[in-house]
Amino acid sequence: MQKLVLIMMPWTHSKQMAQLAARETAGNIARLNGGEFREFEPSRGESAYLIEAAKSYFAHVEEGLGTKNLVADAVRELQRRSYELLQLKGKSYYDQIAQDTVAMIVNDLVTLGALPLSVAMHLAVGNSDWFNDRDRCLDLIVGWLNACNLARCTWGGGETPTLKGVVVPEAVVLSGSAIGIVKPKERLIAGPSSTATR
Repeated sequence: MQKLVLIMMPWTHSKQMAQLAARETAGNIARLNGGEFREFEPSRGESAYLIEAAKSYFAHVEEGLGTKNLVADAVRELQRRSYELLQLKGKSYYDQIAQDTVAMIVNDLVTLGALPLSVAMHLAVGNSDWFNDRDRCLDLIVGWLNACNLARCTWGGGETPTLKGVVVPEAVVLSGSAIGIVKPKERLIAGPSSTATR
C-alpha cells in the first residue's frame, strides 16, 4: 500500500484531500469473508460508493436535503399567519420534505444500477423543542415511511441528535444514508472509464 502524503491545501481542496485519504483504507475490507469483498475503485467520487462481492456490488450513499426545509418552514409560517384569522390548520410540508430526501438518496443509488435495501434518517436539530410540534413530526414520519414504501426498501433507523450551538434552534438538518445492491453484476451502470474487475 502506498503512503499518502498530505499537503496543506486551501479549504476548497478538502474534499479531494479526504478522498485521497479515504482511498488508503480500501484494503481494510479484504479481511472479510476470505477476501471476497473489495472496493470497486471506479466508484470513488460517484454518487454511490460500491463494494464488489463475488456475484454483486453493494452500494452506500450519504445525502443531505440542503435548505428545502427552510422553504417549508417559511411557507408554514405564512400559512399560520393567514390561517389564524380563519382558524384553519396549516400544513407543515414535512411529509414532502421527507419524501424528497429519500428520493434523493435512492436516486444516488439508482444512478449506478443499485436497488435500495435500507435507508436511514439523520435529523439534527438545534433545540429538542423542535420535536414538540407533533403535526410536523408526524408529517415527517409519514413522509419518510411512504417514501421507503415507494422505493420498496426498509427504513433501517437513524439518528436524531440535538446540536445546540451548531444548528439554529428553530432549524433542522435532514439527511440520510442508504445501502443498496447491484445484482446481478451486469446491472451495474458505469461510465466509459468504469469497468467491472471480475
